[in-house]
Amino acid sequence: MPRVAGSAPRHRWGRLLFVVAMWLTVFFAGGICGVIGHAYWLHATLLGMKQYPEKMPTKIADMIAWDYGLSPEQKAEVFAIFTEHHSRMQGLRKEHAPTMQKWNDELEEKISHILKPADFQRFRDRFREVNLIWGGL
Repeated sequence: MPRVAGSAPRHRWGRLLFVVAMWLTVFFAGGICGVIGHAYWLHATLLGMKQYPEKMPTKIADMIAWDYGLSPEQKAEVFAIFTEHHSRMQGLRKEHAPTMQKWNDELEEKISHILKPADFQRFRDRFREVNLIWGGL
């Protein structure tokens, strides 16, 4: 096939498209891995904070000190503020825990009449995990 002056051979465009497609594939695969990794980290972090609430003021004070470059004295002040706040929040949670547990039990009872037993078991496990992380008990 005769070549027109100033035009690239056809096979070079094919290679270029292939290389661009590969780079885009790698880029999107990295993005997906990043999202999955972040979701896993966030889940583990939130679950850890919920399961070990006594460590929360220390972790928060450490994060704030790191993010804002606080001095040790400022970090100690932030820790004291969050320790008091955390204590008040825990008291509120304990005060409302029986009501929240009753509501959760009622919800599970209603859902159990709709789902098959195996599906309900799966739902209950997931519901309790989500409830543990995001709120409630």
